[in-house]
Amino acid sequence: MNRPRQGRTEVANLVIATLATHLNVIEQRVREDVHLVDDLGADSLDLVELVLQFEEMFSVEIPDDDAEQLTTVGDIVNMLTEKVSRNMVEEEENVVPQELPPEDPEEPQKVEDSADNEDEPEDGEEPEADENEGD
Repeated sequence: MNRPRQGRTEVANLVIATLATHLNVIEQRVREDVHLVDDLGADSLDLVELVLQFEEMFSVEIPDDDAEQLTTVGDIVNMLTEKVSRNMVEEEENVVPQELPPEDPEEPQKVEDSADNEDEPEDGEEPEADENEGD
């Protein structure tokens, strides 16, 4: 799924709105330095649900090890911004080049000549007799 480019500000705004809605707090209370559990009252189930929601929202994967490191709103914003940026770079690198036009069947195909076996007969051929042989 192609998402529009999202910078840190856009990611932060979406994270803050999502946290405020999910945790039933006013957005002004959700700042980047705010602790998810201590300040916003998130429990372990909230954190799991939020991680799943952010994965879907931003089309990213958040491994459990990374999710366990998310303690503040800023941690979430930083991690998502990095993952979104990395995904955009990977998508740009994986752009399929335009297909080349088919080769013209009338155009002669280039055949490689081997200089090493010019005088050697091909399999099944008789060697050419040298005109000077037998004199």
